[in-house]
Amino acid sequence: MALFPLWRAWNALQYPYSLDYAEGYLAVEAWQITHGQSIYPDLKDYPFLVSNYPPIFPLLNALPFLLSGPTLFWGRLICCLSALGILILTMRIILKKTGRLIPAILAPLLIVNTYEFYEWIAYARVDFPAIFFGLAGLVILSDEDADFDRRLQKWALLFFLLSIYTKQIQIFAPLAACIYLFFRDKKAGLRFTLAFIGSALFLFIMLSLVTGGQYFKHTVVYNANRYDWWQVWVWFRHLLRFYYFYMLTLLLLAATFVYSMFRNRREKKRSEPGLFSIYAIVGALSFLTIGKVGAAGNYILEAHVALAIFWGLSISGAVGLLNDSSRRRFTWVMLSLMAILLNLHAIHLAQTGRLLFSRPNPSKGSYGKSNMLMRVVREYPDPLLCEQPLFLLRAGKKVLFQPFIMSELSREGKWNQGKFVDELMRKRFSLIVTGQDMFREGFLWQYTDEIRRAIRENYIPYPEPPQTPSWASLNAIMRSAEDGIPYYLYVPKKEVK
Repeated sequence: MALFPLWRAWNALQYPYSLDYAEGYLAVEAWQITHGQSIYPDLKDYPFLVSNYPPIFPLLNALPFLLSGPTLFWGRLICCLSALGILILTMRIILKKTGRLIPAILAPLLIVNTYEFYEWIAYARVDFPAIFFGLAGLVILSDEDADFDRRLQKWALLFFLLSIYTKQIQIFAPLAACIYLFFRDKKAGLRFTLAFIGSALFLFIMLSLVTGGQYFKHTVVYNANRYDWWQVWVWFRHLLRFYYFYMLTLLLLAATFVYSMFRNRREKKRSEPGLFSIYAIVGALSFLTIGKVGAAGNYILEAHVALAIFWGLSISGAVGLLNDSSRRRFTWVMLSLMAILLNLHAIHLAQTGRLLFSRPNPSKGSYGKSNMLMRVVREYPDPLLCEQPLFLLRAGKKVLFQPFIMSELSREGKWNQGKFVDELMRKRFSLIVTGQDMFREGFLWQYTDEIRRAIRENYIPYPEPPQTPSWASLNAIMRSAEDGIPYYLYVPKKEVK
């Protein structure tokens, strides 16, 4: 099963169109950088695009754009390599700390065989690079001399800054590092914490000044969306659905860890939480970020990584206790129970494999449908609207509007949609391509009621040539969800092309 994510990543690298809503907009940001445009525009006028993230990933993605033009290949390659780097670092941490090969192999496999890893390894998104940078910083600090070696701490600081300036919410690795150093040496911990906060604030202020305050608006004001506890509950049920037995092993290991801490304290032995134990606690708490509107499985990727490392180190530590005659019986019972639960987890994954690895991969139908849409987009003059902006970039069209985030900002009173709605009423756009049926009743995340009403009143579904059989209908092919993302095409009411 561990090969399924790699197969998905390989398929995605060869597929030239979007598999995910947001990866196309990150490609737009790379394209803007190569054309000398700001990725943090003023939303008083077009383009109505929001860059939710700091600039590291778009900058990395932009470098090959200078030679290749707009493509998702390089962004996906960066993410695939970052994901593999995370697995290698996980293995290295456990091998270096314990010298035990089997836990060092099993821990990365626990990350690979998750719904979230399988889904997100195919996307050109910021998550895997941000986690990789943070984990690299922790690996540097895990060196025995890192407590007092300023040079190592500076390198760790650099990687932590790269992490939060790839994805600003990825604060969990640096937070774990600050707590760890503070436990080890209060002065060193405080110095490192102040250096990290000071450096991060300095970069934030500089970026805000250079962009005329727009960096602050895009990454903080526009990114401060609503928080829904029901999303946390939905995703918690998701975890129970796939990882019930694995979560039991983590709970048992955590209980053993807490018991050992209290026992050492009772026996007046010095006991400090390890770096990766702290990372596991902080990483587990990161699950709560899933409640942010717009969050998805990518928000629990780091929790998977942190907990898998904790699992590998804890199992290795338990094996080491077999040499302690006073704890040998308890350790055998514990390891036997872990083995049973791990096997039950593997059996459960095998039984749910079709659902666990259910995210669709590009098919011949996906290629055909996307190529067909590409031809249609090329036929229509600017301005156009398309939820998947890569079609516009590849056709040489302008990318003017980002539906989900702009609609959410309008609902929150952070953006005035009046100008955009007025231009829909005036039928300014020659073609509109959405991922939802605009004539279906009910709430749509991607569009406000006012935007949808303007489209319904002034646009009609893409007109088919006369006597087109239903099986060959372009609209029917486009709207099918069997071959990837569905597309709904609309043209102004007066226009028949």
